[in-house]
Amino acid sequence: MNSKVKQLWTEALLSGEYKQGSKRLRDKEDHFCVLGVLCDLYVKHHTDCRWKPMETKSGFRIVGKREIHWCEDYLIEPVMEWAGLEKNNPLVEYDGQNISLVALNDKGLPFEQIARLIKQQL
Repeated sequence: MNSKVKQLWTEALLSGEYKQGSKRLRDKEDHFCVLGVLCDLYVKHHTDCRWKPMETKSGFRIVGKREIHWCEDYLIEPVMEWAGLEKNNPLVEYDGQNISLVALNDKGLPFEQIARLIKQQL
């Protein structure tokens, strides 16, 4: 993983700026999952995309200049490339097993603990 992006991501997770949510990158109440925080950092660093509310679901997705709808649940290719990640839902070891960041997030593991795993393993 890109070390600068990792630092931005873990600092953001620890900052208290993001309310933790689940099942969506970002919901309409501005709760973010762990991957949504990374996507939000991508949007803040790239002027060619933005968050757009979904009409039929309760969250947001990232769209580019041409309104191409990108994924709303996992990392999209441009974010993966920027972050230097090979998987759209990275795995870490937790309690002796490999588990995805989304699964840890959706089980309620706090951002602070997820940030530690990212820092140590990605």
